[in-house]
Amino acid sequence: MENSNYNWSQVQEYRQEVKHICSVLGWSLVALVLLTQIAGILFGLIGYLLSYYKVMGVGAELYKILNSGWFSTAGAHLLAYALVLPVIFAVMEHVPEVVPEKKRMRPGKFFMFFILIMGAGYILNIVGNILNIIVAAVTNRSTYNMNPVNNLFESLNPVVILYVSVLGPVIEEYIFRWKLLNRLRPLGEKAAILFSALMFGLMHGNLSQILYATAIGVVLGYVSVKTGRLKYNCILHIMVNSYSTLLLLMMSRKTITISYLLAVRAVPVVTLGMIIASIVIFCVNVKKTRLLPGNWPEGIEYRDFSSAMYLNPGTVVFIVLNLLLAGYYLLLA
Repeated sequence: MENSNYNWSQVQEYRQEVKHICSVLGWSLVALVLLTQIAGILFGLIGYLLSYYKVMGVGAELYKILNSGWFSTAGAHLLAYALVLPVIFAVMEHVPEVVPEKKRMRPGKFFMFFILIMGAGYILNIVGNILNIIVAAVTNRSTYNMNPVNNLFESLNPVVILYVSVLGPVIEEYIFRWKLLNRLRPLGEKAAILFSALMFGLMHGNLSQILYATAIGVVLGYVSVKTGRLKYNCILHIMVNSYSTLLLLMMSRKTITISYLLAVRAVPVVTLGMIIASIVIFCVNVKKTRLLPGNWPEGIEYRDFSSAMYLNPGTVVFIVLNLLLAGYYLLLA
């Protein structure tokens, strides 16, 4: 009986440690959401004041920048990240970072993960779109406003393309698969992958993206824990976003050519092929997948502390905040 009480006490002590770790990380992500939103509001306010007071000279040039298409769609996001990320990383420093062992990945396996990411993303994107359609039918609203990314792609200027295809993926991978995930490694590979993937999905703040970004985050998290190299994650993420951007550029063409028609007809075939291939890859490899445990005290397993990762102040606030944002886009935007 004494041994049983001791084990229970040890579990509770470790759960408190896990709660502290994940709460700090959760609060850092809350700060990321709020501070980037505040930065966007400030940029808009500065632009309004410059216009209202008809500032000349440097102020007039600044007004042109703040109200330009490239800044409002992409530049504002990049500037907000530049201002906010140092603060976020300073908060994260309260949790020790584990530097992983670096391993190489064979080209064949890299391509396999690309197909897996694309297929999983497509499947969950379809599910998200179906849910959006159902909500739209019930509420008599358009599905267009339910995904804020649609506004981003209204102006496919070079800065937006660069942000969506390259800079955005690199920034997101550095935040979620490096700074965040490396601090979760002591909790085990499974815990690190699932927590970072869910936070990554929720960060997108709308139903469609939450679902497929979480699925993509699971695969990218697995790549991160097994290779310890950020470059693989960045390249995979860039490839995924670039593929989507390329499709949008192709579909937005005003002139219709034979090559355009062939490409349009090929897209559904390629999409279906990726979905089928990803399902096959998953079924063949899922039983062979081995996730290493963390630096847990003896006798403690993942199930003993998994709920503590999410039921803590920082993480709960982050989850609620992004679910409210998703609800806004789903029902009010």
